[in-house]
Amino acid sequence: MTAEADMREVLLEGFETRTQDRGFVVDSWVPQIVVLSHPSTSSFLSHCGWNSTIESILHGVPMIAWLFFAEQRMNAFLLVKEMKVGIEVQKGADGLVKRKEVERAARELMEGEGGMEMKKGMA
Repeated sequence: MTAEADMREVLLEGFETRTQDRGFVVDSWVPQIVVLSHPSTSSFLSHCGWNSTIESILHGVPMIAWLFFAEQRMNAFLLVKEMKVGIEVQKGADGLVKRKEVERAARELMEGEGGMEMKKGMA
């Protein structure tokens, strides 16, 4: 099964048509540096792997930290607690991150006072 087929299974019917004037769906790997360096990119949902973390910092893009394993916990700690250029999403009691939690973090980063401070810190 291709990545494109997988994406169609996950998205609601008609999603791409309804959102085509506001964004786009990428169903395969993208040139991350091109995306991060684009002037309209205001934040980055990241697993906080080393390369993604460095690329985001170099391009001045604050992060939403959604960690999984390995060095990601340490990287997220540095981003959120020490450098103050990221927000960590919280997992629920079942160990999963809920969509409302991702929305909360995205809104805080893009519109909230803390997000504004993070953007200043990235400059």
